[in-house]
Formats: sequence, structure tokens, C-alpha cells
Amino acid sequence: MADEEQLSAVIVDDHPAVLAGVAHWLSSGTPPIRVAASGKDVRVAWVDEGAQADVVILDLHLGGPTPAMGDLRRLVQAGRRVVVYSMRADDVIALQCLELGALSYLTKAEGTEHLLNATRAAAAGQALSARLR
Repeated sequence: MADEEQLSAVIVDDHPAVLAGVAHWLSSGTPPIRVAASGKDVRVAWVDEGAQADVVILDLHLGGPTPAMGDLRRLVQAGRRVVVYSMRADDVIALQCLELGALSYLTKAEGTEHLLNATRAAAAGQALSARLR
């Protein structure tokens, strides 16, 4: 990715308010991060503009209590740069995600700047240290 190009992200979350909020945070950052696609199903990261996004911001619990580790594994194996963005502050799950290849594990309590920094780091192929509880 050239330095002049705007970073892009795809947001996967099953809550409309989170999708809208994260999209706003990304587009309002300095410099802004373009939201290539968003949706409640991980398929949005595999098709159209979502397939070309620099970073996938992935909620682990899409419509149920079981973490979407298989989806995370497939994304990472395909070379996607993933930031896990979860409501759960669970050290065991966070470490599993990082071991599978997620570049960051953030909780939704962490806020704008942490998510922006993690997304920019992931676009560069770098991990941002998770703040484990």
C-alpha cells in the first residue's frame, strides 16, 4: 500500500450502533480511514470492497455466545490483517486470538484512539499490544 493511499477497513459486528459508531470513528480520524464495507456477517470481509480492505475489524461474538474463532482463523490464513474488537475482557480469549494471528485484541470499552491506533498498526502489519485485564 502506498503512503498516499487512504487506509481502508471492513467492520464486522452484529450491532448496528457499533457499526455506525466505529465507522464514524474511522472516518473522523486524522487521517481518516475509509470504511470499505460493514455488516453483521463475516462474509462482508470476503466480497466486493470488503475483500480489498487493508484491515478487518472483527467482533468475535456474532449473534451468539460462541467466539467466531474459525472465522478469525480463515481470515488470518488468507493473509488478512485483523483487529478483534470485542465486548469481552477475557484474557484467555484474547491470547487465543493473538496466537491465531490477530494483530490486536481490543475491548469495546477502550475507545476511539486505541481503535484508530490498532487499525493503523494492523494496516502496516504490526501488532498493537492488547491491554489484558
